Amino acid sequence: MRPRTMSAPDDTSPTGEGKPVQKRPRSKSVRIQQPPGVICHRSNSVVSRNGKRIVKNLSRIDSVEEPPEPKNTVRLFRLNSFVKDTGKKEDEGDEPERQQWDNPIEFLLSCISMSVGLGNVWRFPFTAYENGGGAFLIPYIVVLMLVGRPLYFLELALGQFSSAGSVRVWDMVPAFGGVGYGQILATGCVTTYYCSLIALSIYYLVVSCYPVLPWTECHQALEDVAQVCIPSGANMSEYITCFTANKTMLNDTVCVKAPVTLSDITLESTNATIISSAEQYFRAGVLKEKTDISEGLGLPDPTLAGCLAVCWLLLYMTLRKGVSSSGKVAYFTAIFPYIVMLALLIRGLTLPGASKGLLFFFTPQWEKLGSLKVWYAAVTQSFFSLSVGFGTLTTYASYNKFRHNTSRDALIIS
Repeated sequence: MRPRTMSAPDDTSPTGEGKPVQKRPRSKSVRIQQPPGVICHRSNSVVSRNGKRIVKNLSRIDSVEEPPEPKNTVRLFRLNSFVKDTGKKEDEGDEPERQQWDNPIEFLLSCISMSVGLGNVWRFPFTAYENGGGAFLIPYIVVLMLVGRPLYFLELALGQFSSAGSVRVWDMVPAFGGVGYGQILATGCVTTYYCSLIALSIYYLVVSCYPVLPWTECHQALEDVAQVCIPSGANMSEYITCFTANKTMLNDTVCVKAPVTLSDITLESTNATIISSAEQYFRAGVLKEKTDISEGLGLPDPTLAGCLAVCWLLLYMTLRKGVSSSGKVAYFTAIFPYIVMLALLIRGLTLPGASKGLLFFFTPQWEKLGSLKVWYAAVTQSFFSLSVGFGTLTTYASYNKFRHNTSRDALIIS
């Protein structure tokens, strides 16, 4: 590129008639050096003395095509498309431009898939039932509006402004740098046991294709002498016989296996442990639980290990190309939980006694609102449902454009 030159004009104009023209020597050209490694292009506008930018030729703005960038150039460090200067890549270890979401809806669906999951389908009903039923909704909504939603927006704003993940975002406050590493450790721990749960789901999805569901019947190979297995949908009186205290002359009622008669009851007779066929299949058939580890830990189960490997393989395929691939998967992971919850709701409402169960579940226990345990459970459930504090939201938002409407997304999701 030819360097720009700047020279002073010659004063050759006559000052009057009859006077000799005084010629001044022409000044030397001044060479303006460009900063090394920066590629400059001619601008279509200039800045006036009062600071306003003036466009040179409006008719050329839409027709001007920017020259293609050389292959050996990368974007300079910027706040996510806020500045568009380019610079030469000096070393191979230089950081390239940060990836961005292909579509803003992918970011929204990814955040929804983070918030809607086992925490809503599995944990929330149990927590609400344990902490006052319908009355639990009051502290939960209060905490969600005053604590959960502001923190959710704060994490998204920090990630989008800094264009950095959960670790580098704390470069603004170096004293809190350990928070980012703690978030990574917590996310890693949650990911490991979530993958284990998904592996069990994959296992049950495969065995549910059998003509007879294996957890609906008792298996002789899994039976325990001290337990009585009750098949799914069977009448318990066909398998268990209970004798009251006045019949056995004992202090308590004794329930034993059905073939046992009253004459067989002795002082050494104890109550039989009742277990459902589903619990028997899960504990003895799937997990293969042992009462102790005196025989050693044993070898991994090949079937469960294969399901776990499939789960990690799916996780790798999702994150293989960064947000470009995970954004596409978010269309499924964000919508599918709602389909499952809708199916479970329809199935639950069609069961016998569903109205009584709903009435019992939502009947508020107002006296529990004064307990700090209930408010603590509301805070825990709010953080668990929104996935606040794990650093994932900060990382997701760091791939947004600098002027993306984050407040709208935070309002929709939370």
